[in-house]
Amino acid sequence: MTEFEPRPLPQSPEAEASLLGAVLLDPSLLDLVRAQVHAEDLSREAHRKIYRTILELADSGRDLTFATLTERLRERGELDEAGGPAAIVGLIEGTPSPAHVRGYTSVVERAAILRRIIGAAQDMVRLALTSTDAKEAVAKAQQLLFEVSESRLHREVVGLREALDDYFTTIEEQNEQGRGPALTSGFGSLDGLLGGGLHPGDVVIVAGRPGMGKTSFALNVMRNAALATDAVCAVFSLEMTEEDLTLRLLSSLAEIDGGRLRRGALDMEELTAIHHASSQLMQRQIFIEECTRLDITDVLTHARKLQVRQGRLDLVVIDYLQLMEGASGGDENRVLEVGSITRGLKAIARELEVPVLVISQLSRQIERRTGGEPKLSDLRESGSIEQDADIVVFLWKRERGAAPQAVPVLDVRVAKHRHGPTGDFQLYFEYEYTRFREVASPAA
Repeated sequence: MTEFEPRPLPQSPEAEASLLGAVLLDPSLLDLVRAQVHAEDLSREAHRKIYRTILELADSGRDLTFATLTERLRERGELDEAGGPAAIVGLIEGTPSPAHVRGYTSVVERAAILRRIIGAAQDMVRLALTSTDAKEAVAKAQQLLFEVSESRLHREVVGLREALDDYFTTIEEQNEQGRGPALTSGFGSLDGLLGGGLHPGDVVIVAGRPGMGKTSFALNVMRNAALATDAVCAVFSLEMTEEDLTLRLLSSLAEIDGGRLRRGALDMEELTAIHHASSQLMQRQIFIEECTRLDITDVLTHARKLQVRQGRLDLVVIDYLQLMEGASGGDENRVLEVGSITRGLKAIARELEVPVLVISQLSRQIERRTGGEPKLSDLRESGSIEQDADIVVFLWKRERGAAPQAVPVLDVRVAKHRHGPTGDFQLYFEYEYTRFREVASPAA
């Protein structure tokens, strides 16, 4: 086996020095830099001391100049450790151009991330050598890598100018690609409330009591997005098998009773419809992960792998929240554990820049309430579900008198919408096809 010679940790003192020099030459660049680089990301202690002092001066409202920087370092007793006034002059004079600050920032950030990965790898080696429980060791190793990834999400204050630049850049890219900022759900009433559909970075909770069609609704949204925009979709299922989900997708698209599909008792017309539906689905980028257990690091690992392999990822569906495991493996209070899961899902949505659609149960309290209208407090193990979710959608059935309906009407309520309006509308739910469709006019 080939042995690798020891190599120094990834670092770029030159880029760090140019980064600090650029900020000293043009203090207005500090907002851009601090959004990506923390003091701990610098490999030289002298650079860390200078950067911390620069941040302190900025946060206190004082002007950043050579004089104020050296004075504050002297007051802290760190001027000599930072290399003295000559070292600070060297930073300024050695910087090629402040205009290249984004390049310096990227190099420093990349090296810092690689050092964190190496640190996590060393911790994983120690785990492998000392752990007696292999499953526990794997879970802890996944958590170590997730923490490295999550650290990239903690950004400092960003200037409004930079935020506006990023926004207009995104709009221009979307116009060039002929797409909008949101992923259509295929339901005009829902898209109208959500500003066009599901937006990247949002966690969308779909909740209801058993039998309200939560999984079917999520699969309908996924199918609609895949067919309309060729979206790359991933579904993680803890409740249903790969075969179950596939049959539901086929049943809804071919308009064939799911029970007949399962039994295989189909006539020629139905077989033709199944073949046509299968051809449509096989051309779409829908990926199913059948899970016996699932935690946040599993979702992140598999979703990122799919994103890299396909070049993009447009939607993640999880069925369902209460069956997921926390990082502790069940050693903590379940409400706290679900809270850590929802925070992790939000971190994944932001990092992968993808909407995450999560199915959730409602508690039995709703059945004791007159009218049966759901509330946010009905979310099971709610803790922070309603707090972390950007959007909460309830599926429920209002009492509509004794007259039977040919096609059941379900009520859909957007009970929380962080970015816009809430509201109610109705959808037909064709149980035999596990398919939702729009109601042309308000239901009675």
